[in-house]
Amino acid sequence: QDSQRRAALCRQWGVHFLDCGTSGGVWGLAEGYSLMVGGDAQACERLRPLFETLAPAHPC
Repeated sequence: QDSQRRAALCRQWGVHFLDCGTSGGVWGLAEGYSLMVGGDAQACERLRPLFETLAPAHPC
């Protein structure tokens, strides 16, 4: 609900808001982790290169 509220506030100013959770715990850096991105599909796609840079080289 917090992310939805923030997205609505940002939208009023023409700003895209994306929420990105991670999983993998303390082992994430060495073993791999997950990025879970939510928000406007076009904004997510535009930032895909950024997310791919952050993502582990060997996804599961």
